Amino acid sequence: MIIMDRIPLKTHPYLFDKAVQNIQKALGANLGWLDHAFGLAERITRVIDGKKYILPNLWVGGNEYIDLLPDRMMGSFSFCCLDEPQKCTDGRMKARVQVVVWWDTRKVDAELRDTERVKSQVLDALSRAGGCEVAEIYDRPASVYKGFTFDETAAYALMHPFAGIRVGVDCYVEPDCNPYV
Repeated sequence: MIIMDRIPLKTHPYLFDKAVQNIQKALGANLGWLDHAFGLAERITRVIDGKKYILPNLWVGGNEYIDLLPDRMMGSFSFCCLDEPQKCTDGRMKARVQVVVWWDTRKVDAELRDTERVKSQVLDALSRAGGCEVAEIYDRPASVYKGFTFDETAAYALMHPFAGIRVGVDCYVEPDCNPYV
């Protein structure tokens, strides 16, 4: 098992990595129940038992990746995906970042499955990220992992005591004119 920092950050982030790190830091600082605030995930295609799957993965070094599908062993976590296209206007760049948050409701509130309260906490945390604006929110299981192969039989991962949301966030960055200075 790979041991991960709670908020793994890139040493030298550029462009949207900077915006995503602001999101990671804001979620980590404001959601005490969140075990991990991961950065940008990659869409990796794998063939398992003859069936093709597109899965969210986080590169952890060398040839190592970890799957970012719901997993009670990893605890409550978030990760981001960068949508295309990335647009350039007036010297700024804009892109939609999809923020997926998956949690164990027992860590948030043992008595309730209060998705709306958690959604409010996530929105409050994202409002502190800087350079980002919330554009859309999804909480249906098929929508939370949209763009990935999420087998309907795995929908149990978003049933009590687990839940998840996806928040589309518009992020704006200034291009690095000379990143080597």
